[in-house]
Amino acid sequence: MGAHLLTFEKNAMRILVLSILFLLPLLGCHGKWEYTSNIPGKNPVGWEYADSLKKKIQSAEIPTDTFSLDEFTFRSDPSMIQKAIDHTHQQGGGTLLIPAGQYLTGPLKLKSRVDLHLEEGAELQFIPDPELYPLVYNWFSGIPCMNYSPMIYARNETDISISGKGIINGQGFEPVWKNMKFKEKMDWELLRELEREGVDPVNRRFGNGHFLRPDLLAFVACARVNISGITMINAPYWSIHPVMCHDVTIENSFINSQGYDQIGIALESSSNVLINGMHFQSVGDGIKILSGRVEIPGNRPSQNILIRNSTFKNVGYSPVIISSNTQAGANSIFMSGLKIDSTEMMFRVYGGRRGAIHDLLLKDCQADRISESVLYSKISRAEKGPAIISNIHLDGIEVKHCARSFVLSGHRKNAIEHVTIHNSNFASAKGSYVKNLTNLTFSNFNENGNILAGTYSAGENEPPSLELEGNEEEVLDSDDIQIDEVPELVKQTLEKTFPKTLITDIDRIITSTNVIYDINLEPETHLGIELLVQLDGKILRTKTDIAFSALPDLVLSSLKDHLKTVPDPFMMNGIKKVTYQDLNYFELKGESGQKLFAISITEKGERIEEKQKLITSYFSPDNHKTK
Repeated sequence: MGAHLLTFEKNAMRILVLSILFLLPLLGCHGKWEYTSNIPGKNPVGWEYADSLKKKIQSAEIPTDTFSLDEFTFRSDPSMIQKAIDHTHQQGGGTLLIPAGQYLTGPLKLKSRVDLHLEEGAELQFIPDPELYPLVYNWFSGIPCMNYSPMIYARNETDISISGKGIINGQGFEPVWKNMKFKEKMDWELLRELEREGVDPVNRRFGNGHFLRPDLLAFVACARVNISGITMINAPYWSIHPVMCHDVTIENSFINSQGYDQIGIALESSSNVLINGMHFQSVGDGIKILSGRVEIPGNRPSQNILIRNSTFKNVGYSPVIISSNTQAGANSIFMSGLKIDSTEMMFRVYGGRRGAIHDLLLKDCQADRISESVLYSKISRAEKGPAIISNIHLDGIEVKHCARSFVLSGHRKNAIEHVTIHNSNFASAKGSYVKNLTNLTFSNFNENGNILAGTYSAGENEPPSLELEGNEEEVLDSDDIQIDEVPELVKQTLEKTFPKTLITDIDRIITSTNVIYDINLEPETHLGIELLVQLDGKILRTKTDIAFSALPDLVLSSLKDHLKTVPDPFMMNGIKKVTYQDLNYFELKGESGQKLFAISITEKGERIEEKQKLITSYFSPDNHKTK
């Protein structure tokens, strides 16, 4: 049997400081263009820096010795693979071959200088029994703690690898893992409280008897980590989660994991990372970049990250997102050759913690069916000082269908700075919004056949809103409450009608005639449900998010008559099916022809309420300052 060996560079060179690059003249629609960082006091970074970085990312160094699981006599033991990993490590390392077959196993700890090689037809199925997963140190949603061991885990190891053509199946669909989501809130709040009180992470103990789900693969403080060729499915939580790692290569693998909070790759406070030739399908976010939710001793930015030649299909929210949980910041992230089909937002960037986020470059990417924005960036909270988000640059981006080109929303105390779109073509159904932004630059940007060029800035600029009256009574008072404050009859209705569905928010509403509970639910489909439930448990009204393709022909025809144009999914802001007592209708909101619209249409196509408002806050060269 041939071992799957990985090459490496023995002597890593220090990253060279590049000479300052000058913006070359544009030569037609395909003129040469090179971005360099313009942050004062920072070394310039651009695509030449990215190319040099790839050569310096080190691969795992695995000895040439090869071992096979067939050589061991404990094949019926659920801990047999761990024993084989330990044996390989004790022999000085090498490649451990896992032959074709299904293996029911408990959690695995990878060891230095070991390549776990899953041959084609091999499948690791992790036993869905929380008692088998001991406490280990990891970060849960950006906060360090002791929690269930991930299915495959390593800490403080060097030169570790998972390779081959086999399958890693976390069996996260099993009720014991899946149902933890519905009980997670109490433990999440406890973890946050322990962190605020300064309790040492080793004493923030969760695991068995608690409900913080484990990752599928997690590597903490490891160096030279390789994952190649593997299929990963059914993670209980995040699929691949490097924390405080460096020199990480993840390539030519497939990730498909559906359910709540599914992230394909979560890079946390990690650097020198290559993600190449990956395939993501049906996850919540494809690649999420973080650097801690709270202040953590020794924390560092996520930086020097290359994301290349990867495909994203039916990703729920974003193929790539820079999370708001970036306490230590994120920078020097280069994305190229991405192909995206069907998602909400192509690239999202959130700021609001102390870490600076800068030098985010995308080029030569193709996308279709973006239901919201191609580029979305928002600063939720900030103080005056250096820019929290700066230097986002798109070059050679082709988008066939999208709702908007961009939504860029800085903070009044801290504007987003320096965003560039160059040599790109977007077909968008609605206008874009900018707010508290300095230096938005276009060069040869084709949006719906209009060529945009120049540099623009914007101050306060709020998008408009429009609400339908519906059938609601006048509200006298309301307050946000927890599930334990809900009457028993209301709880019984929820348990009977929507079992095992996540409750995201509950408001108690007092009207002149009744007390009503406004309850928001989130199914695994991410299509939300809103209920109005009376004290006696009777459901007064149900609003369910639905897809545009689910609208009846009579409703579409009525909407067409109202808008005087053919409706399409990219002009919509919201589509809900409403059941109110014996009446069924559809509540539709969207934008068309510089107007915001909201309309209610029955199943028979009868319009029962309609509103319109002129939109004056779209971005345009005419209403924003030009330099």
